[in-house]
Amino acid sequence: AWSESLNRIAQKTEIGRLFCHDCFEDWRYGAIDDVASTKVAAAIRRLRARDDALEVLDLRNEGPLQWELAGVLGAAAGHSMTLVSLDVASCEIGDRGCAALCTALLHGTAGVGGLSLAFLGLANNKIKDSGADALSALLAAGAKAARRRAAKPDLLRPNDDLVFEGGSCPLTALDLSHNSVSGDGARSLGRALRYHQLLVALDLASNHLGSLGGVHILDALSQPDEEDVLAAQAYKEKEYDVDSLEEGSSLHSYASGLKERAEKAIYYNCTLTQLNLARNALGADCAEVLAKVLRRNQCISSLDLSDNPLLFEPQHLTDETYVGIFGGTDVNYQTGEEKDPLCAKRLPLECFEVLRLYNRSVLKLDLSFVELDEDACFAIGRYLSYKECALVELILSCCNIDANRAEIIANQLAKSYEPPTLVAWDLSRNPLGDQGAAHLTSAIAVAP
Repeated sequence: AWSESLNRIAQKTEIGRLFCHDCFEDWRYGAIDDVASTKVAAAIRRLRARDDALEVLDLRNEGPLQWELAGVLGAAAGHSMTLVSLDVASCEIGDRGCAALCTALLHGTAGVGGLSLAFLGLANNKIKDSGADALSALLAAGAKAARRRAAKPDLLRPNDDLVFEGGSCPLTALDLSHNSVSGDGARSLGRALRYHQLLVALDLASNHLGSLGGVHILDALSQPDEEDVLAAQAYKEKEYDVDSLEEGSSLHSYASGLKERAEKAIYYNCTLTQLNLARNALGADCAEVLAKVLRRNQCISSLDLSDNPLLFEPQHLTDETYVGIFGGTDVNYQTGEEKDPLCAKRLPLECFEVLRLYNRSVLKLDLSFVELDEDACFAIGRYLSYKECALVELILSCCNIDANRAEIIANQLAKSYEPPTLVAWDLSRNPLGDQGAAHLTSAIAVAP
């Protein structure tokens, strides 16, 4: 039967790559009589019948969804002319099911249907790095980037930028929260984000990205600076063939680095407006990249970095950027005492100062469960008091803001010469006490 042939192919297939075209043809006409969920079977029948009234398909908690059935569902959804939203959260599809679903959707959207599919919900599905690789291939295939075919015709690798005739991936929102994607999967997703210019909302909350994975995602949103542009020009003039150079040589390393910088100058995401990276064990490396992103990216409006306690942890990083902005000796801005240069990288100061000086797009910022010290509170207050601050909603729940730190924020707010734009400010679950609350209310009361 068709399921047996798919099993044989799957045994030879590295999970995370997309399946071949023959699999898609089998899924397109696969039987659904023995499907456990009657709701899933009914949905597939309606999709195959081209039911124009079916625009939103909610199949949450209809699992477990076997990987073969995920391919059948994707093939049907990919050929729908009117389907806008497909949510299969909590269906336990796993990596293989994710690869099957992405394969079917990709082939479907390359045909006559699937052009309206804007939202794909894959939350809580036990998806790991290989499943993220398959999603990356789906996004990159519709990006119309480096138009070339796969090295192996039977398998579509996530690193192959495939473009199907007349086809593209129309997704504008992707929910991949509450899965197990780590740094390797984030690398593939970050690469796909550089090319995909339709995605508006990305939810990666409660994964295992770590600092390295967070850097890959955020770096895709970093728009080129002058050095990237110069690198792109140099790479074009030199015309290096990196593959022909001896690997490990100094020239190979130089050309590879130049090529990477050149790609960043050409390919970067400028459509994403909502990004959720909550509960991903992000560290100081992410905060450093975030400062670079906020400096030039004027697209992100909602940023959730909550429950990453070590996001602003300085550790061994050295201070360079923030001193460059202010000049002079690097000191504690409350006591005036000089700090040890080996642990003086106060990343919250840099991030919020970049927000204050350059960014006008961020409207909502969530830093709940992120440890904020005195310098961070100083930077936040300074940012909120700035007349061109565009922030509308700020969530600082459970950030260990005590009465002393609240006073630091209040002192900066009191210096504002313009009415603040902030509409909602969440300071719940902080040890403010009556004194801290009094400082903040007094500062807000005297604000213009």
